[in-house]
Amino acid sequence: PYDTTEAGNMHSMAWRDYEFQLIYHEQPTLLQGMCQRCHIPVAASEAKRRWGVTAPKANSTKAANSGDGISCVGCHLDSRGNILGPESEGGDFAKEEEHPVWGSRAFADGVTLCANCHNDSVFGSFTKTADEFFAQRPPSGCVGCHMPATRQGDDDRRSHAFPGGQSAAFREKALRVTLPTTLTAGRELTIDVENVGAGHNVPTGDTFRAFSLQVSVEDPGGTPVLDHEVFITKRSKTPLYTEVVDYDRIEPIGYGERRSVGFGTLPAGSYTLHVDLRYYQIKPTVLAWRTKPREEVEAYGVSTVKSWDVALDVTP
Repeated sequence: PYDTTEAGNMHSMAWRDYEFQLIYHEQPTLLQGMCQRCHIPVAASEAKRRWGVTAPKANSTKAANSGDGISCVGCHLDSRGNILGPESEGGDFAKEEEHPVWGSRAFADGVTLCANCHNDSVFGSFTKTADEFFAQRPPSGCVGCHMPATRQGDDDRRSHAFPGGQSAAFREKALRVTLPTTLTAGRELTIDVENVGAGHNVPTGDTFRAFSLQVSVEDPGGTPVLDHEVFITKRSKTPLYTEVVDYDRIEPIGYGERRSVGFGTLPAGSYTLHVDLRYYQIKPTVLAWRTKPREEVEAYGVSTVKSWDVALDVTP
């Protein structure tokens, strides 16, 4: 119900997700337990309650239903077995239904419940999305974008498909790119990038995600005179995240922020400017994996969000 489908719901993939598994299996048991708190909250909680196990092995008898990732009860069931839902005018209350639903204030602002997991810092994992939201104050909470209104029969509900960075539509509306058409020789070629579609940094979440601007410039004869890529991403800050190649980068772009990205100078002349806005689910500066071949992860999940071709006149 409520548009909750495994095909589009990253919550259901929180445990089975390829990117997550790449990182998870490189961590010691203590850190694996911290990961499980958000990626398999129900299975991890049950394993700790029944067997005192901090990090049960996936799909073992002590981690039943770990393949479900974050299921309905991960958000809608409390430790006492009460079913929780959005708050009504009466504050905390029990609705008269076959299975009483208690209104919880954690649902009220559309951010607090999400922040339980989307505001964490565990060594190399910097998912400070909620902090970014509160610092930047966009007009709506998480649910405004990630749980759009939908209609189920006679009821107005919110979708539980949770589109985000994995959604092509979300990637397309996140950043506005402005290209120059004229330039003075000796002055730097700059491209403006503005966060117009996300109420948090772009990209947000873990450090292996990135957007990039791939810029190429050709002269009238089709000869390349410039070819360069700049990444928009966080710098990895811990020994666990060892950079394996050098790259040019700028920090993630906050809500409403406009950033100018430089690409060097060009001599006077007429050129064709080609720009690709790319998205990397795993950027080419990932961990120096001990157990995964480097070529297996370096180019994973690369997609072109948008492309532009414009005429560029560089005057003396």
